Amino acid sequence: MKRARVDSHRWLAAHYEPLWWVSGMTLLIGAALTLWGFGKPLDVSALEPVVYRFRGTFEYFAEGPTHLFPQGRATTGAPLHLAYTPEVTLTFQTVFEAPQPYWVMGEGELWVEIRDVYGWKRRLATYKRDLFGEVWALQVLLPLGRVEQAIQHKERFLPPSQTYEVVVGASILARGTVHEQSWEQPLEARWVFRRVRPGFYVFDLERQREALTPVWEETLTVPVLEPNRVAFGPWFFAVRSLRRAGLALLMAGAFAFAGLQGWLAWARSHRPECYYRAYLGKGGLRVRFGPWLWSHKTYIVLDTLEDLEALAQHHQEPVLYASQDGRHCFFLWLPDAVYYVCLSEEPSEIPSTDEASGVEASETSGLDHEGLSDFGDEDDETPDSDGAA
Repeated sequence: MKRARVDSHRWLAAHYEPLWWVSGMTLLIGAALTLWGFGKPLDVSALEPVVYRFRGTFEYFAEGPTHLFPQGRATTGAPLHLAYTPEVTLTFQTVFEAPQPYWVMGEGELWVEIRDVYGWKRRLATYKRDLFGEVWALQVLLPLGRVEQAIQHKERFLPPSQTYEVVVGASILARGTVHEQSWEQPLEARWVFRRVRPGFYVFDLERQREALTPVWEETLTVPVLEPNRVAFGPWFFAVRSLRRAGLALLMAGAFAFAGLQGWLAWARSHRPECYYRAYLGKGGLRVRFGPWLWSHKTYIVLDTLEDLEALAQHHQEPVLYASQDGRHCFFLWLPDAVYYVCLSEEPSEIPSTDEASGVEASETSGLDHEGLSDFGDEDDETPDSDGAA
């Protein structure tokens, strides 16, 4: 278990730079996406077509003898005879359909008239009522004997006609709102019974089949709120989703970045070899952010070991030593910069930190001759004394 913990620190040290860049880019992308998302409205106003309709149904029935009507009544489409069906009930029902929210009301009238071909007409029955709710029903009872009486009364004073028609009409004035948009709609429908001989009336079902179920439909344009969407190439994303994604990336990047910096601060005191490896990476001239965002160090490669030793004596700081992939590296860690030299062969004389500072190198840096031997990849390239920075 202890070995796994050590390996994890060394793995972090070896991969510190890519992890630092990934966490930093995640933090920046999340911040940019969050700021951009909160700069746009969640919803936008748009005009949407909304359809409302009325579906009507006209029916009639009359009680009659069972030897003529198996169900004991004449229904829509059946002929009517004064002797067998003296009274007929006429009904008209409408159903309102629309998306919520809405309200609807109206004023309805169902009437019956008798007419001839010369323009004579007489109103026989009228039924009026106020209509509320989604389903409206109008009904009137018409005695056929009254129709015959009206015809006989007319023929006493006017020339008789060969053809008479009984017209049933429905007139409704509907009004209401759909999605807070007001509207007003008149509904009109007609149905005709033809008198073929006295007391006998026929309803032409084939010609009036569509009139039995009339439909009135209208389209309103109403303002609605829709989720605001933005286009990224061929894809569209809701602003609400982008805000959530930005906040998630921002938090993930912040936690990852803070975790890396916290580990680096811990490693500086407890695992210096991991701390130096995380900073030095694979060699070369580096300018990086240190444990805090406002601090930085410059990594400078010197030409000779003598230059590094002279610089260490000048600053009275120890020279740190480590071997890596057969190379011998010497470091001088200063507050503002790190100076180092990497040699391909072990030098004949190794600078002694005992003489420079009176403190052993292992106590100062936490490194021994194998301190960095497990770090980096096999393809790591560290410039030697003949190499450029």
